[in-house]
Amino acid sequence: MNFHETRKITERGTNMKRTHLIAVLLGLAAMGIFTPDASAYYNPCTGAFMSRDPGAGSANRIGTAGPALAGGFIPMDQYSDGMNLYQYVGNAPIRYVDPTGLAAVSEPSPTTRTGPGSQPAADTGGGNAEVAVHNGKFVVTIKAYVAGKEYGAFCGVEFVPNAKVCPKCKLIRLIQVTRGTYSSDAPYVWTGDEADHEKGKTREDKKSGIEGSWSIDYRASDCTEGKPCSLYYRDYWPVQGTHDGSTDGSAAVSASLGDRPIGPAGFKFEFETCARCADDGNYYGCVKWGFASTDKDPPGPPTHSPISASDRPTATFNEAVRVFNQFYKNPT
Repeated sequence: MNFHETRKITERGTNMKRTHLIAVLLGLAAMGIFTPDASAYYNPCTGAFMSRDPGAGSANRIGTAGPALAGGFIPMDQYSDGMNLYQYVGNAPIRYVDPTGLAAVSEPSPTTRTGPGSQPAADTGGGNAEVAVHNGKFVVTIKAYVAGKEYGAFCGVEFVPNAKVCPKCKLIRLIQVTRGTYSSDAPYVWTGDEADHEKGKTREDKKSGIEGSWSIDYRASDCTEGKPCSLYYRDYWPVQGTHDGSTDGSAAVSASLGDRPIGPAGFKFEFETCARCADDGNYYGCVKWGFASTDKDPPGPPTHSPISASDRPTATFNEAVRVFNQFYKNPT
């Protein structure tokens, strides 16, 4: 599901649009009244600061060398956060945050489960966790937010290969499958430009361990039935700060994605994200995660599903890939 594009699970009327506009205007006014010395304001849609360094109210947001010189010039040693004066946390939002607008800091250390398997990892309260697989580990971050009568979360998934164990691979990429259900357990039905999602959904088969209504997380409007279409999440949403990975036996680069699903009260999001070597199609591990809001109006804080990892994809994931490849005639 897309980090940049808000999905309209329910239609919003004119009154809701007016309410949102008023809320935005009041919010902007409040920022000027209550935070006149804020170092910088952050735009979550672009993943960048809205003002360049030095930010309003603080002339030394980047680096530690002190304020900018008279006339607006910045000493070279103040580019410690990079040459892009608008970038947020070095374009690594999955690993770092900048709550003050002054410097990137690491997220609080999540609880780590060691050893491969599929047992749930401990949740740190924010929906964040590290879970280990044989070839490395997954880092999952979930930060909830509420917008009017809808709720959602800023989510990140990162696979960190263990270079000493993980097979060599020039290109490690992430594939994600997803399922959305209402509080009644009825599955979400895709319509319009995204209607082809319905043709790519799995059908329940308890004997084979396949759950129903899962599909590849992609943008159907970018694809045409019968013509090859990519399985990889970042081919549709290359969110700033996310990247593909690799490993050469001595060093490794992580693979990551960013997501921002949003839905009505009582809606449940489920995901399985797998790291795959694009060189040969082998999987290096998978992580299951998700969240749901309370069935209230407006929705309350969401509850997070147990985050778990395994060395191989589930039968449901494999079936979603099979159905997708069959529908788009992808070579296998």
